[in-house]
Amino acid sequence: AITVLLFLGHLEIWHIYVAVTINSCFSAFQWPAYMAAIAQLVPPQHLGRANGLVQIARANAKILGPTIAGFLVAIVQIHGILLIDFCTFIFALTTLLCVRFPQLKTAAVVPEETAPETVQKQDKAKEGIQFDRLWQEVSEGWKYIKGRPGLMGLTVFFAVTSFTEGMLQVLFWPLVLNSASSRALGIVLSIAGCGMLLGSVAISAWG
Repeated sequence: AITVLLFLGHLEIWHIYVAVTINSCFSAFQWPAYMAAIAQLVPPQHLGRANGLVQIARANAKILGPTIAGFLVAIVQIHGILLIDFCTFIFALTTLLCVRFPQLKTAAVVPEETAPETVQKQDKAKEGIQFDRLWQEVSEGWKYIKGRPGLMGLTVFFAVTSFTEGMLQVLFWPLVLNSASSRALGIVLSIAGCGMLLGSVAISAWG
């Protein structure tokens, strides 16, 4: 939609705000699903290395992205950049459609005396009432995390990190550009990507 508006000459700042908001909402579902998909596709003994390789890919994007973008903006302008971006989404979607995920098996861990209630809830879910089941799964997940201090601490850590990172991503670029050039911003982003790359290589080797 942003690309079409740009080519038609009707792109406004508020369009960007709407697009970023929608993107953030979908990312809140995409990234947990993405990380869960890795655990489904990779054997447990290779999970650490697989996550490291995923981070290597993200780090390479942070390192190479600013450099490549600098050259491409001068050659194909922002119009070409958005078209390339759109093509990468199509490529990613095609790849995703080719991957076959294993069917997860769910085990009933409910005591026998409450089994009829469970069956009744399952029947309701089949009829299209999914909210109760979703709320039950969220509640069970929260109890599981709350009962494990280490996992609870890790969850809080990621929550704080994600919240502060969101503000950093919005404010970091204007902050650097206010006192330096776009070239300096690219160098800073590439250095940050190098740190991420080194950490990813380390965890991939360590497993």
